[in-house]
This record gives sequence, structure tokens and C-alpha cells, in this order.
Amino acid sequence: MNSDGAQPLHTQPPSKLACFIGTYVSICTSNNSNYEGFVDAIDPYTGSIILSTLICGVPETKIVVGFSIRDITIKDPPPDRVHRVFISNEKSLDQTDIQSIKSKTHSWLLRNLLPVKEVDDKLHVHDGHVIISPPYKPENCTSSNSIVLGRIQHLLQNMPSDSMET
Repeated sequence: MNSDGAQPLHTQPPSKLACFIGTYVSICTSNNSNYEGFVDAIDPYTGSIILSTLICGVPETKIVVGFSIRDITIKDPPPDRVHRVFISNEKSLDQTDIQSIKSKTHSWLLRNLLPVKEVDDKLHVHDGHVIISPPYKPENCTSSNSIVLGRIQHLLQNMPSDSMET
């Protein structure tokens, strides 16, 4: 239970937990350890929190187990910290690059006999069982079926960089 008399995190509704996502917090645990960082995710079932922070300039992720959390306080981040601790080294893509990647990905999936439809800026594979969002990489795939998702991601990982359109 939190020091202010509130219920433990895992008993809170997900809508209340969502207010912590992306904020800088200080967490005190039952063994009097303190952790600070940006909240990346909260498991609504256990109340466990995934924090991102910089330790000596190195990005670090820490999981604070829900049952050990005694208190959580939203704080202002230190001036040397940014919300996105893990900054991508990839160059930003312009619209023509994204369209080219989309077209190559679309043709690669068709060449592998998978039905693909373009819906807005997304590719829907097999009637929407897998949705691929820009910039059309394996990590941009979503699906409720983890087996199908894994197979599509594997296929995209093995796509030749010089994949030509059909």
C-alpha cells in the first residue's frame, strides 16, 4: 500500500495506471530501495513497472516488481535526462524512402505468396491478421497471433535489401 493510503498499483484500474506512462518517477520499495526513471510500461496485473534511465551515460532498463512497491511519486526529470533514453541511431527517412520501402515490402510479401492489402499507410497481411506500419521493419509488425507475427517478422528479416518489385 502506498504511504498516502492508496491501494497497491496492481489493484488500480488500467486507466489510472496509464497516467504514469512516459513520466519521470521515484519509486520506494518495501526494502527501502529507491529507483528513479521514466516509466515505459506497467503490468496491470502485477503492478510491476519498467523504468528507463541513464547510468553513467549508459541507457539502462530496470523492472521494479509490483508487490515490492511501497510508494511512487511523479517528479520533474533532472535537466540532463531526456524522455527517450534510447535514441535511435538510424537516419530519419523522408516520404519517398518510406514509399520505396513500402513498395519493396509489399512485393516481397506477394512473392512469398502472402495476400497483402494497402490500407492508408499500412500493409495488411492475410486480411489484417498482421499489420505492418511505417517504416515497414519487423519491429513495426503487430498481430494478436504471436505465431503468425513471428513468421512474418522472420520473413521481413530475410528480405533481400535489393528486393525488386513484381
